[in-house]
Amino acid sequence: MKRLVFLSQYEFLKREFDYLESIGRIAPHQSRELIECYEVKEIDSKQKAPIKLNFVQILLIIGAILIGLGILSFVASNWQGLHEFEKFSVLLLGLISAYAGAWLFEEKWPWLSKVLYYIGVFSYGGEIFFIGQMFHLGGEAGNALLAWALGTLPLAFYLKDKILYIFGFSLLYLGIEVKFFLDESPSYLLLLLLPILFAAGHFLMNRNKILLYTNFFLLYQFIEAKYMFSSGGASYVMVMVIPLLFALWYYFLKKNIYVLIANFVLLYQFIEMKFAIGIVEGTEGEFPIVLTVLIPLLFIVGHKWMNKSIPLFAANFVLTLQWIILTMMYLDIGVLGYYLSLLFVIGIVISHIQHPDYRALMRTFGLAIQFSTGIILTFPYVWNDLVTDIPIWLIYGILYSVYILYLVYRQYLMGVIMFSVLILRFYVDISLVFMNKSIAFFIGGLLLIILGFWIEKTRRGEKKNEKL
Repeated sequence: MKRLVFLSQYEFLKREFDYLESIGRIAPHQSRELIECYEVKEIDSKQKAPIKLNFVQILLIIGAILIGLGILSFVASNWQGLHEFEKFSVLLLGLISAYAGAWLFEEKWPWLSKVLYYIGVFSYGGEIFFIGQMFHLGGEAGNALLAWALGTLPLAFYLKDKILYIFGFSLLYLGIEVKFFLDESPSYLLLLLLPILFAAGHFLMNRNKILLYTNFFLLYQFIEAKYMFSSGGASYVMVMVIPLLFALWYYFLKKNIYVLIANFVLLYQFIEMKFAIGIVEGTEGEFPIVLTVLIPLLFIVGHKWMNKSIPLFAANFVLTLQWIILTMMYLDIGVLGYYLSLLFVIGIVISHIQHPDYRALMRTFGLAIQFSTGIILTFPYVWNDLVTDIPIWLIYGILYSVYILYLVYRQYLMGVIMFSVLILRFYVDISLVFMNKSIAFFIGGLLLIILGFWIEKTRRGEKKNEKL
């Protein structure tokens, strides 16, 4: 039985076999034997031949769009003068004319047919919304979008048109969002609709991954809206739901990485809402007992069972910083400078001492934490709650400048950047008090240029040292 291929594939194979025969890689006359194993696939009369776009067809599309816009502009300019029945008739006539013309021109002018189909789809949508307006059905935008999608998707399947697929499914999911997440609280009807959407993506759309992930997004959004952000004991339903989602991932989804990421995002979001943000919004001074237990467990999971996952280590590190802040709140520490000072010390430490498995991430975290908190600590308002005559902010600024100068001395690019930002920070304070604004801006611009050249020079030197 011969293998069916398209004409372009058949011609390509014939040329290749002839070439292989000419260079002696296959025996003489063997190219004919090989090409006889293939047969050109005949295009069914009902099957649409592939359409190639050329310059004339592009002009045709643009012309059709301009004509459509002209008609719409004419209707819009005379819209107020028409009665409701006349408006309805105009839209309906436009809808019927567009679909009838598209069907008639399918074989002779396929691109004009497509444009007319697109116009018909928009006319259909306009008819739906106008009917809702005419019968005072406002506030049901979700139903209108769903009806528009249900009228568009059959046409997309008939034409096998990607643009209509995208548009139709976009309307469908937008309608679901409006219907179930904006107009009212999420309904359990969505749980009946989701299996249909999963089945459609799997069987009708050939296991389309975009639809699969969109369906999962809807499912997770429903779980969040229904349980995550609810008050009272309903939110603890997540304790049962999250393990079920991990089990679903492990046993049925072949360890899909995107679903795994979504599960972990949901898990950490639940921990944040209930055991970090919930403590701040609830009883002040409550000790974060649950976080104290969870954080070591999460570090073990990420390190041992998730193959030293960098993202999980980062999430656990952020949770650890939150635990530190919550513990300080429990100890009734009320000075902002103390919170920032502790974070600053942590940033300094992990900038120079890291776990070998997470060295790059810890160093990045350390530099980011100590630089952001170090700059903030040089502002006097941070220490307003501390009654003292000692200018602590200035002492911080001097000591931090010494540390940064050490980094500059070691020719670290990050040190040069940090020192440049520190100079600009103090320059802004001084210039606004003692200088004319024009002069201050001029000197500031000149200073930025000089610092830019310095940073670039240091960057090139650092790269050169790395190559050596």
